[in-house]
Amino acid sequence: TREWVKVDGRPVVWEACHTFSGAWGYHRDESSWKSEEQLIQTLIDSVSKGGNLLLNVGPTGRGEFDERALSRLKSMGEWMRRHGRSIY
Repeated sequence: TREWVKVDGRPVVWEACHTFSGAWGYHRDESSWKSEEQLIQTLIDSVSKGGNLLLNVGPTGRGEFDERALSRLKSMGEWMRRHGRSIY
């Protein structure tokens, strides 16, 4: 069962907003990228408590996504294909 976040004893709609790294915009030299496991655990934690997960990913100056973001998105997609029914 979901563990809803409650305000004044009532469940509320909420969203967790996270970044893939330590920055809200693209930072070429950023080194604090979250692992695939951390991101999947954040997804599970958010959804199991009735929330939505928003993951920010910013494009490079050339309008492309960093390979680190793409590989993590791919891993999360693979996890969702296998296990998504368990959390939704």
